[in-house]
Parts: sequence; structure tokens; C-alpha cells
Amino acid sequence: MRILLVEDEAEFAKALRGALELEQFVVDWVNSLSLANEASQSRVHELVLLDRTLPDGDGVDVIAPFRSNNPG
Repeated sequence: MRILLVEDEAEFAKALRGALELEQFVVDWVNSLSLANEASQSRVHELVLLDRTLPDGDGVDVIAPFRSNNPG
């Protein structure tokens, strides 16, 4: 399963990514809303883990573009 992790706190993101990868998940980590939007267009992710407070906006704002770029 490929997961998109959207988190701007590097230490927390590294720890979470490491734990998920130990469980055999593939994790793409981005640290901003703009990078999350780009990632949603370039790869298919089965799950998105979102931080609500990102430097360039609310993480919830990535949900609509993610759904339109990743149908099903």
C-alpha cells in the first residue's frame, strides 16, 4: 500500500514514516500543501495522512484534489 504523509514537523514525520515502512508500507512524505497537491497528481496513493496545520494552508484542502486525481 502506498501512503502519502503530509506533515511539516520533520522529526515526527521521520518517526511515523519509519514505523510505517517497518510494516511494509510505501510512504511518500511531503511537508507542504503545495507538495501534497503535486504528489496527488504524480502518483496513486491508497491512503493520505494529513497534518491540519501546514505552513501554506490547512491539510484538509488537499482532499478534493486528491480525490479527483485518485479515483476509486
